[in-house]
This record gives sequence, structure tokens and C-alpha cells, in this order.
Amino acid sequence: MEIKGLFIDGIQDYRNGFYAEAIEKFKEIIKVNPKSEYADDACYSIGWCYFEMMQFKQAITYFEKVIEEYPDATIALSEETGEYGKIEAKARYAKINAFLAVGDIKATEDELQKLEALKADSYMKTADGSKKSFYELAQALVENYKKS
Repeated sequence: MEIKGLFIDGIQDYRNGFYAEAIEKFKEIIKVNPKSEYADDACYSIGWCYFEMMQFKQAITYFEKVIEEYPDATIALSEETGEYGKIEAKARYAKINAFLAVGDIKATEDELQKLEALKADSYMKTADGSKKSFYELAQALVENYKKS
């Protein structure tokens, strides 16, 4: 199967809650072609699978791997996902989610500072068609966490 098809199948497994199956597909992408345009997104998606399984340390490990191994990569399938810019911003946003899940406010605030530098060119289109940077989304998460 081609890399893009395998990636789409992995996303479908993720959406259906078949996280272990999705992880295997994403790992296969990285193994077969670690430099493909989908490798960084596959690594990121592995992190979210672990997050959904509440294995937050594993999730953080994969989000960090995205940042370290794919520093200049961009988000794949942007038109389909409504997410644009650098995968690093998306990975840092995901790390903030994981740090909040384990109650690590210090790590959350450190990550938020790093994410601020990426706010100009990495964003998500919202349902109403406006743009929200991953930094803005993370700020809202942190504010809501602190309120609760």
C-alpha cells in the first residue's frame, strides 16, 4: 500500500478508536520511509493515539520526537484537516494537552512560551472560518484548566 493510503487508513482507525491498529500503521510509515511527507504526521498521530489511551508519558515522547526529528516539516493534508503551518506548533500544542492531563503546570507554561514563537504561521481554521493559532488554542486550554 502506498504511504498516503496507509496514513489515511491509520487516521480512520484512530477516528474509530482502534488506537493500537493505528499505531502499527503509523509506525510502518516511519519504518518504510522516515523521510516521507507523512512520516512527521504519522509520528504526531502515534502521540495522539497514546494520549487517547491515557498513556501520557508515551504521548509526550512522540510529540517531542516530532519536534526533534522533523523541525521544518509542515502539516500534511491541510485542506482536509483545516490545520496549516509547521507540525512543530501542532506537536507543542499536543504536548500542552498531555502536560495538563497529568497536571504539570510548570511544563505547560514552558511549552506555551515555546509555542508563542510559532503563532504567526501555524493555525487551525475554526468552524466559522476564522483562524486560531495553536498558541491561542493552547492559551484557552490553560486558562480553562486553571479555572477548573
